[in-house]
Amino acid sequence: MADMPWTWRGAPWGPDLEARAQALAGELHLPLLAGRVLAARNFTARGAARWLDLREEDFWIDPFRIPDMEKACTLVEAVLRAGGTVAVVGDYDVDGITGAALLAEALEAVGGRVRVILPRREEGYGLQPRHVDEALRQGADLVLAVDSGTHAHEGVARAKALGLPVVVLDHHQVGENPAPADALVNPHRPDAAYPFPHLAGVGVALKFLQALLGRGKDAPWRSSLDLVALGTVADGMPLVGENRLWVREGMELLRTAMRPGLKLLWEEAGRPYLTAHTAAFSLVPRLNAPGRLGDPRPSLELLLSLDEEGAEGPLAAVIQAQRERQKVEGAVLAHARLLAREKEEDPVLFLYDPHWHPGVLGLVAGKLARDYGRPVLLAGKMGGWVRGSGRAAGGADLLQLLSPLKPLFHRLGGHREAVGFTLAEEKVEEVARGIQAQARSRVWAGPEPVRVDAPADLRDVDEAFLAFLESFGPYGPGHEEPLFLFPDVTLRAVRPMGKDGRHLRLSLGDGRGSHLPAVGFSLSGRFPLGDPPGRWALVGRVEKHHFNGDVTVRLRVEDGHPQREERRYRAEVPGRALLAQLYRILKALGDRTPLLPGDPSRMAVACRKAGLPLDLSLEDLAQGLKVFSELGVLAPLKKGTEEVFLWVPPQGKLELWRSPTYRRHFLGQEGGGHEVPGA
Repeated sequence: MADMPWTWRGAPWGPDLEARAQALAGELHLPLLAGRVLAARNFTARGAARWLDLREEDFWIDPFRIPDMEKACTLVEAVLRAGGTVAVVGDYDVDGITGAALLAEALEAVGGRVRVILPRREEGYGLQPRHVDEALRQGADLVLAVDSGTHAHEGVARAKALGLPVVVLDHHQVGENPAPADALVNPHRPDAAYPFPHLAGVGVALKFLQALLGRGKDAPWRSSLDLVALGTVADGMPLVGENRLWVREGMELLRTAMRPGLKLLWEEAGRPYLTAHTAAFSLVPRLNAPGRLGDPRPSLELLLSLDEEGAEGPLAAVIQAQRERQKVEGAVLAHARLLAREKEEDPVLFLYDPHWHPGVLGLVAGKLARDYGRPVLLAGKMGGWVRGSGRAAGGADLLQLLSPLKPLFHRLGGHREAVGFTLAEEKVEEVARGIQAQARSRVWAGPEPVRVDAPADLRDVDEAFLAFLESFGPYGPGHEEPLFLFPDVTLRAVRPMGKDGRHLRLSLGDGRGSHLPAVGFSLSGRFPLGDPPGRWALVGRVEKHHFNGDVTVRLRVEDGHPQREERRYRAEVPGRALLAQLYRILKALGDRTPLLPGDPSRMAVACRKAGLPLDLSLEDLAQGLKVFSELGVLAPLKKGTEEVFLWVPPQGKLELWRSPTYRRHFLGQEGGGHEVPGA
């Protein structure tokens, strides 16, 4: 955490933003700190009012704007009218499970006969021929696939051979060769006129039900919006637009009318106050656990249980799967970290061990991607195939990265930021080489800087501001919780918290009578224990903490430094300072050897090995190298097949404004007259 770059969300805070914040707060009758958040996120007064007063009509999008929606409704309606059976085929993760449960509940509510089929992890992802055969055995007249099916060529072919129509409700990238389903309802289709493609699989299922059953107040899908919220949060969809509307409605349903099975699971998780954030870290991992290790059916049964007695069996299976998943994940993570040390210079981490359980590889890949600031792909072996998962970082598009290698995979699919794949074991080495070859021509931005919204004082945290935070949510990808810089805080006490002392409990004051409790998760070692003297600059999020019926307000600290280190949060024009730092590093390296790495990733590794601090993202590093190349300090050369730079010491001051890249990337303008100090 200490090395994470912190920057302002927009421009560094200054008089212009403060004036906008005051104007927004005055016009909307909000606290000043709320106005600062809105100004930092570039809200207008009208846009903020619409955001805070969330109404369905403001976010409603006609579901028939998704291609094949009318055809899908016609096919399903014909089966329902004839008293036939619909086989809903979901997936083994929470998005696919909640999508299947949503469809089952809504269709059964209007008299439909529904059978739900969920694939097991070892069967592989998506609609398969065996699922079609199972649907036929259960008397199905139509297959309705949710959260999969876009590329299920074999499954769709089997259905056509058996005379079963297939309707696909999916949100994965379509590509050039989708399966020829009778109806492919996917907002990512190139011919889609749908303005919000960022739906989870359960979100596409919801749009289908809105088209089929209408949007009236008594529409049966409304009582299942808790499922939509869980699936959307579980799949990491951005909480803006329609997603924000349905997640907010669904979370309220979870809090006020929790289903029996979920209530038992929530109690087992310690009864956290349910928000989108806490649901993602308490309910979702537990519901995902059975599908990660094999059979996802217990999670479906838990969601659909009508009473607590009927939920006890599925609950026990879910809890056992969660415990087993934690053990397996911990072992794989420890091993993967060891293997990763040998490949630190690779632009993409690709790690394979045949003993790894594929069900936990997505979780482990996500943790390593955050640690290394680059894409991570992990693979294990199951059912005779090498199966793996990848997670993106640093702005990488994983599907774009892997698409040129598609002929080497048996199956490949997913999103920009997460992929799943299957390949033959004899192809592993070839795929590993191909991934690195593809990655060398790209630059990852490195760990994403955490964006500080606005400066704050402890006295700003009052009831009015907490009410604003409540209405500004829910929070998640695309709409993160506001993050504040408290530039002048006294640490009154710091105590260890938790069984192993990894967490901290802090007491904060401002010297003017304002006090606030705080917590710091996994921050042991970052702050002195006891009653430390001195003033600190802290970065954190304001939250309400619910425990045993009591509610307290606290700061969730993300990082902090004694005030002498507050330079990390400088509010000056950032480009000049970043380039001054980079120039000093290049000079130090150039004084040792005139040939420097041309690839930004290798340059970052060279700096680390030389013990030179590099507080830049790879994106800024790449652009900075371009600036100094344009100014003649770095001369691009070829060393064999490798791109390198020749260090050319400058004569006199460097005038940054002469570099088009400096004006464009670092200043966002075409002017300015700056010099690099010390050059």
